[in-house]
Amino acid sequence: MNEIHTQLENLALDDFKKAVQVFEDPTGAGDAATADTLLKYSQSPPTSAVLLQLLRSNITKFLKGLHAIHDDHGAILVNLLSGCSDEQHLTAQVLNSIKLVLKNTTSSTKTSWIDFNLKVYLGLVSEFGVVFPAHLPVLLAYLAPEEESSDVNAVLLFIVVKNIELKQQESFDAIDGFFDYTLETGAGTKTFLAFVKALELLFPICPSVCTRVYTSSLCRDLVLEHVKTITPSSLSLPNPRATADGLLRLVSSSCIDDDCRKFNANIYLDLLKVGSGLDANQYPLFKILSVLCIVKLWNFLQLEADSSFSFSMDGLFDTSIEYLRKENEGLGTAIEALAYLTLNPSLRNRLRADESVVDCLVQLIGRRTEVKDQSLKNDHSSTVYGLLLILSNVTQIKESSQSQETNTVNYLKSVATPKSTTDTTKENTEDILNFNKSLLLDHSIIDTISKLKIIRATTKKGSNNSDQFVNIIYYISLNQEKKVRQELVKQGSLNILLDYLVSHSQVLQKQSGQTRPISSSDSLVETRLRAIRALCKILISVNPALAFNKYSVVTCLPFLVELLGPDISTYTGKLQSNANDAYLHDNVTSLDKYESLLALTNISSMADPKDEIKDSIITKTFDKFLNNFIIEGDSPLIQTAAWELISNLIMKPRMLVKFFNADDQQSLKRLDILIKMLESKDIHLQTTLAGLLANATSEFDMIPRLLVEVDHLRKELVVSFVRIFNSQSDDDDLILRLVYVVLDLVYAAANIGETQIAKFKHDQALKSALAGVLKNNRNEQILEVVVEIIKFTKFK
Repeated sequence: MNEIHTQLENLALDDFKKAVQVFEDPTGAGDAATADTLLKYSQSPPTSAVLLQLLRSNITKFLKGLHAIHDDHGAILVNLLSGCSDEQHLTAQVLNSIKLVLKNTTSSTKTSWIDFNLKVYLGLVSEFGVVFPAHLPVLLAYLAPEEESSDVNAVLLFIVVKNIELKQQESFDAIDGFFDYTLETGAGTKTFLAFVKALELLFPICPSVCTRVYTSSLCRDLVLEHVKTITPSSLSLPNPRATADGLLRLVSSSCIDDDCRKFNANIYLDLLKVGSGLDANQYPLFKILSVLCIVKLWNFLQLEADSSFSFSMDGLFDTSIEYLRKENEGLGTAIEALAYLTLNPSLRNRLRADESVVDCLVQLIGRRTEVKDQSLKNDHSSTVYGLLLILSNVTQIKESSQSQETNTVNYLKSVATPKSTTDTTKENTEDILNFNKSLLLDHSIIDTISKLKIIRATTKKGSNNSDQFVNIIYYISLNQEKKVRQELVKQGSLNILLDYLVSHSQVLQKQSGQTRPISSSDSLVETRLRAIRALCKILISVNPALAFNKYSVVTCLPFLVELLGPDISTYTGKLQSNANDAYLHDNVTSLDKYESLLALTNISSMADPKDEIKDSIITKTFDKFLNNFIIEGDSPLIQTAAWELISNLIMKPRMLVKFFNADDQQSLKRLDILIKMLESKDIHLQTTLAGLLANATSEFDMIPRLLVEVDHLRKELVVSFVRIFNSQSDDDDLILRLVYVVLDLVYAAANIGETQIAKFKHDQALKSALAGVLKNNRNEQILEVVVEIIKFTKFK
């Protein structure tokens, strides 16, 4: 300590000398200025060395000093430990010291001191990745009942998760040991409540450990012993109230496991019956918690056939809606129950039909756009997620090509729909489309959700909330009405989707710009695919020149290209981590390919002075996709859409050489295919191809010259023209395009020389076909062009 004082004397830093006094006398009141001073000097080598010595000399005293200045997350400590010569060792010493502090607390220990130590512990574990699973039994003892927990439970949960991430089996063993010790030694109310809370919170993290403990006879007997203390008359007392609350939450949490659900149905049904029959005004929370548990256990209960039980699925729904309207204690639980209940088709229909419930849901979201009300802060995240999940459920439209739901949603479905009385209610797609349209146009639902702080904070990082938001946008985008998709853009959907996609994608190669999911997680792949589909559907219907205000339209291209499916020529069948193309084979449908082509065609119609957009589309799509799609006989829609996109791009040199390069056999082969397909039975495809030729021949003199000089191409073209003129002379759009092509060809032939123009002059079949057009067609523009051809050619 003398050495430390000597070092301080040598430093001409009065503010620092004053600030470190907090470590000499931690009982003194600290202030923000002291914290700021120490934080600053913890990053400077001379002063950080002094602070490190103070830390090493007495870790607990140093922690008390940090507590006095409210450095609750240990920022100063992190600065000191980062990069010090024995970083891992010293971090371990600090964690051990905190564990001893927590192990030796008494009833007189201030809660703020306990909370501080737990938060610092979490900060160090997160920053340095040093974990001690053996500490978990001590830490888990601080789990508190719901109404007392503040932020402590969340902190402890993060610590457990970090331990499991780094040392899974040791952590599971430690957790197991904590549970077994509690069961074997018996438990007073406080210890029992910590035990119950630990089981509740850890079920989603380590279900196998928790299931073994929860379904054991020791745990069952201990729980039933405490259940005896719960009666309607005792619920006003603190201990029975906390016990009832904790047990109901535990039953709800344990329903994540099938064995536990069966166990709950067999052991705790009477408790749930009592709870569900309580007066909602006197015991609101216990009643709705009981209802939630019953909803989750529905598969294993024959309640509608049980005369002693008054609820049906409709009754459970009505009770949950009542809580939703009143927005009182138990609102979050009611929202969770509705999230499960709205997986039932008949209940989804009921909710959509009740405008007052829809208003209520939207208002609940609106109230949480700016969380200033303290009463909303604790339940904010879970409540928002529940509300979004309900909206996702009721906006969902079943599609024939829809991929299988994720395990979580399958589980939820199995909960909501009794196996013995499976709901066969049909949902009318048109009704859902209209409901979704109303949500967007009448309730501005996308704009409302996007204002939620928690959404703004997580759309880029990813969360369950942002996943459900993407789902809602996707389901609304299934409505093909132009005004619906335009409104989606107005309310910010384009930016929301691109925020999500950019943050959940990786670029495989900078040159190709191919994008793929950042992980192979089923839920991420599924949600990301919906985001791309929604993006695609929107871009089919809106003016891309007006739609983008944050991102460049080029940002969309690699995502739209994903919907064209895998590049079959390079697919090996092997799955690659984080760059897995298997999902393209498994999930991309013909509809995806078709709509992607439509979106790309719409984008390609934009003014593009630098050719950045069109060149990028050609580079990304032609060789890998369009080259195959134009001969796609099994899907005429995809084939036609591919030709339409090519037609929009044909004016660009990069696309032109794909069809009109006399030195490239592949190019001539494609041109030959184009000419043969002019006589397709699909009039829309014929018109598209005729337009492509008309654009190319009118803008580039070399193109009609090529078609004239390559004799077999000229002959094939003229033969096709003659057949079409003879059989389809009344189809104005098609004929107009083709006569312009003929005019360009005869102009080119004349410029080449008499030998070439003579081939047209002496073509009696062409002469007769054009005469037939003059006779049968009444379109003035067509007639003018035909007359010009006849005059110029001077047929013999």
